[in-house]
Amino acid sequence: MQRLPTTTARAVRVASPVATTNGDTGTQTSIVNAFPPELMRMVEADPRFAIATLDGRWLDPFTGEAIPAPQGLRIAALRRLATRQDWRQRPALGMGELAVRKHFHDLEGSIPRDERLRVIETASGCWVNPYSGRVELTLRVDASSILTPEKRLVMARILTRTPEMRGPIRELSALINGERRVLPLPSATGSTATISAGSGTRTASAVFRQIPKIPGWQFGIHHSSHHAVGGDFYEIHPLDDQRLLIVLGDVSGHGMQGAQAATVLLKQLRRSLHEMQDLPHLANELNQACAQFLGKGKFITLFLALLNPENGEGSFVACGHHRPLIIAPGREHLASMPGGPSMALGLTATATFQQRITTHTFSLRHGDWLVQCSDGVIEASREGDDELFGITRYAGRALTHADDDAQKMVQGIADAATRYAGGSLDDDCTILAIRRLAPQRE
Repeated sequence: MQRLPTTTARAVRVASPVATTNGDTGTQTSIVNAFPPELMRMVEADPRFAIATLDGRWLDPFTGEAIPAPQGLRIAALRRLATRQDWRQRPALGMGELAVRKHFHDLEGSIPRDERLRVIETASGCWVNPYSGRVELTLRVDASSILTPEKRLVMARILTRTPEMRGPIRELSALINGERRVLPLPSATGSTATISAGSGTRTASAVFRQIPKIPGWQFGIHHSSHHAVGGDFYEIHPLDDQRLLIVLGDVSGHGMQGAQAATVLLKQLRRSLHEMQDLPHLANELNQACAQFLGKGKFITLFLALLNPENGEGSFVACGHHRPLIIAPGREHLASMPGGPSMALGLTATATFQQRITTHTFSLRHGDWLVQCSDGVIEASREGDDELFGITRYAGRALTHADDDAQKMVQGIADAATRYAGGSLDDDCTILAIRRLAPQRE
């Protein structure tokens, strides 16, 4: 969960004309002109106008509501406040109350995705604060009530006054003991289902989708952020032609800005799939979109692959990203990294980007693996030591887990990189493993 920006957070700045979803310049100008000077000064100088939820919504500083911001916080603020005048009669909420409202909205998506937020003391039914490890005696929850607005509001107020939120959330192993357990979540049918730690469904951002289940294939995901949220993202998306689109990317930088850029890019990717011709076309569409939202000096490395689950044949582009690791236990070359990189997204919106996109192919036989990760793994290092974890250690650790399942594969790599770095990584870390299973014997 992301902590509230401090008073040094960058204020929302208003530019004219402002891009809108319909591209109507007249509408853009009218939105800007509708702002009274005193409100413009508030937006420019007050950090309360620059707060976002984990899923990229803008937090209205007057009402505490979370407003969709598909084109960024500034556009959301303009559209919202230009059509309202009640801000003249009411003051903006204080930073403390806005922190509560932010946590309230964030918890709606975070509770289902992070079981550390669902730990309770079994005997009392009271919630365990995942930052302090304390049992909060004022908050009793069960599987049917933990997601209700009333419980989330109490939880948000507790978190706001928790000093330990300045540090990372505790690991599940430190929260669970013989007297504590994880609450299951109610499913749509009324039954309950658990979400395992480290799986593709436990993420820092509500925009990530659950990894699909494909017969004959196994998927593993490890995703962790250096801050409460980060700029790494991933997706495995089934297409209409039965192929899978595999995505793993990394926004330069850390924290909320990286998370917001990752959110926008994933949404743009899903929109672009309807007209996707091939991987270079998709990469170029996403690069053009980056010019609209990516800050100056920022870039995104992106791995895109298409996989045919029927025959294991695939292709990929690596835009500024390192090549995938192919592990083939039954072949002459046990481990290989085919292909080469193309240009990262966001560096240029000219034809140069499209000219430098190169597509490469791969083939996964039964028992083979495709493993990919963000640079938080490869560039892991000890404090005071310039030697990186590197490709060799990364590939070697993957080989040691070639007989394990996919989740053990990614967790083993993550654990090895973390140990090498002295117990904690200084960057976001995402690892994806895809294994083509051997045919089941009759």
